[in-house]
Amino acid sequence: MADSVAAGLADENETENEDKEREKRLFSGVRKTEEQAAASDLTETLGFYERKAKCKERKSNVSDLSLVRFISAELTRGYFLEHNEAKYTERREKVYTCLRIPKELEKLMMFGFFLCLDVFLYVFTLLPLRVLLALMRLLTLPCCGLSGSRILQPAQVCDVLKGVIMVLCYFMMHYVDYSMMYHMIRGQSVIKLYIIYNMLEVADRLFSSFGQDILDALYWTATEPKERKRAHIGVIPHFFMAVLYVFLHAILIMVQATTLNVAFNSHNKSLLTIMMSNNFVEIKGSVFKKFEKNNLFQMSNSDIKERFTNYTLLLIVCLRNMEQFSWNPDHLWVLFPDVCMVIASETVVDIVKHAFITKFNDITADVYSEYRASLAFDLVSSRQKNAYTDYSDSVSRRMGFIPLPLALVLIRVVTSSVKIQGSLSIVCVVLFYLGMITLKVLNSIVLLGKSCMYVKEANMEEKLFQNPPSAAPSRASSRAHRTKHTREPADLIVKMVQQNMGGIKGDDYKKPENVVLLLQAIYYELGFIVLSVLGLVFVLFMPVVGLFFCVCRCCENCGGEMHQRQKKNGDCLKGFYMATLIATSVFLAVGVTIAYAANQNITNQIKSTRRLVSSNIRDLKSFANYTPVQIDYVSAQYTTAKNKVLSDLDNIGNLLGGQIHNQLEREVVPALDNALRMTAGA
Repeated sequence: MADSVAAGLADENETENEDKEREKRLFSGVRKTEEQAAASDLTETLGFYERKAKCKERKSNVSDLSLVRFISAELTRGYFLEHNEAKYTERREKVYTCLRIPKELEKLMMFGFFLCLDVFLYVFTLLPLRVLLALMRLLTLPCCGLSGSRILQPAQVCDVLKGVIMVLCYFMMHYVDYSMMYHMIRGQSVIKLYIIYNMLEVADRLFSSFGQDILDALYWTATEPKERKRAHIGVIPHFFMAVLYVFLHAILIMVQATTLNVAFNSHNKSLLTIMMSNNFVEIKGSVFKKFEKNNLFQMSNSDIKERFTNYTLLLIVCLRNMEQFSWNPDHLWVLFPDVCMVIASETVVDIVKHAFITKFNDITADVYSEYRASLAFDLVSSRQKNAYTDYSDSVSRRMGFIPLPLALVLIRVVTSSVKIQGSLSIVCVVLFYLGMITLKVLNSIVLLGKSCMYVKEANMEEKLFQNPPSAAPSRASSRAHRTKHTREPADLIVKMVQQNMGGIKGDDYKKPENVVLLLQAIYYELGFIVLSVLGLVFVLFMPVVGLFFCVCRCCENCGGEMHQRQKKNGDCLKGFYMATLIATSVFLAVGVTIAYAANQNITNQIKSTRRLVSSNIRDLKSFANYTPVQIDYVSAQYTTAKNKVLSDLDNIGNLLGGQIHNQLEREVVPALDNALRMTAGA
């Protein structure tokens, strides 16, 4: 054993001696090469300074020299970032993109939020009025005796179905005890409630994705042409499926709101903190995935819908808590910090999530402008004459936001929290309803104007005038058959404008086509004319009648007593009537102002359109004037080319014959002469 160890040590010593000899020989060879070359300067490869070769002091030990050079290089080495300019520019652009994401994302979120608000207000304001109009048409149709047309239009059928579903589900919701649900959820542990809330979020997304398909199937089944082959189970089964879906989804949202209410009312706020931390889990589940632009658009729509739903749930929680504390305003300030905390956490999570998704997938911040233009295009296209879907249904399909269950829960909570007693409460409800209608109309006007601007910026105007896709020729023919007897006022107005753009002069009024247009205009504007006449009669005759009545009373010719009997609540009634009159006047003044602003905007747009049409006509005239000149120039060029070709064809015989003659003289003629001489010699 000792011999083997000694032999191993001897081998290692011999190896080390050989390495040292090799290094010495290498160092001596390098030194001789430097002296022979007599190099005055030598550039250091590990640094940016220079040394003179003859002034170097080299050590005898090569390892010491390498250590000094390494330390010196580490202390003095440098680098130039411009050598990789593209990479660093890209990194800087990514930083700028992350900084732009919050602004662009919040623009999209704000626009989408007001879209959801518009659809949500539609359920409370315009949908009941549309249902009433449809029912009035249904009741008055036998008296009108309209033949050749269907009882209700497809849009009216869908409105009636929505109204009936809302009424049935509202009565079914009365059998759900909110207080019992609250105490059942409150008795559970924190971990159970956290799991329940997560399950409710997943179930809400599943219900939203499948619920709109159920409602669309019901609408199409109810409005499908009757001559088509029956390929469905019927309207009644689809209707009961839709009612069951809306009811179950409303129960789900109510349980979600109750869980959030329990979190707000917990003493240590631990449940609320855990539920807020659940939002940050979205960052982990979304940031490190591969996302395309379409996937990011779907996520953005889902975030918009989730934010609006959370705001509505917070409103429900505040209403329930304020009811428990007898509408004490001081308790609202107790809820305010928690509400702000939930809203802030939701906003921060969305910003961080989208910022890192765009960073990891190399998506620019301008993509959110494209998303906003797509939502605006849906809004504008639903207002077109050839629209094939309602605006609320379009938003529901795009964002997954179905307003019926959420509106049903809000109505249930409001009716149970707010008690209506007395005539004053009824008047307040009516005024609140009128205020919601005003808000809906104002929001729709602003959204439509902004949407037109976004569509114009994205150059998507041409898509608005494309016909919607049709599934089959038979469907198109049936739709044409149904609308054969329907007249559109918009077509009449366009026709009148086109025919009378320059004004009607002299005896043009007597032309048959102008007379027909005038009669059609009177027919379509008959309602406005009747209302105008009634208003004029009211304005002129009511003061006269009142004046005569007062004169008759003063002369004691109309009977009655000369003194007035005052009631105990007379002052209160006077004050109430005065306040109501002032509020109504302010409401009408605001409405008139808004209508005036909208009219001015439309007037300005029409003026700009007239200027644009005039400019286009001038351009068209200029083009028409310059076109004959260009045609003459092309004809002249064609004549020149034709003469050149004909001249070349005339000279082709001489030119070609001369070339052939020269070639024959050089080669063929001598060969033939030799052949003749050989023949003569033979």
